[in-house]
Amino acid sequence: VTAGNASGVVDGAAALVIKSAEKAEADGDAPLARIVSWGIVGLDPAIMAYGPVPSSRKALEKAGLTVDDIDRWEINEAFSGQAVACVRDLGLDFERVNVNGG
Repeated sequence: VTAGNASGVVDGAAALVIKSAEKAEADGDAPLARIVSWGIVGLDPAIMAYGPVPSSRKALEKAGLTVDDIDRWEINEAFSGQAVACVRDLGLDFERVNVNGG
């Protein structure tokens, strides 16, 4: 692992609470989103950072959706070339991807 093939350690934090609608209601929480589908894939390590393409396709297929049904896309941007390849191969509009930065 080198600086050329891995993102550096940076400051940041995030938290996400996932619970059923019933549990949210019981806790007095108002859901902010709903998980409709997901996709999990495994790729050859030589194809670094390309996972968003087949996993997005799998999630869309399971949900019966197309890329045009999604208003905004957030793709993990390890580096710009990787993100561009994913956007291109998914057929996305760059204006709808990583709208708040990558």
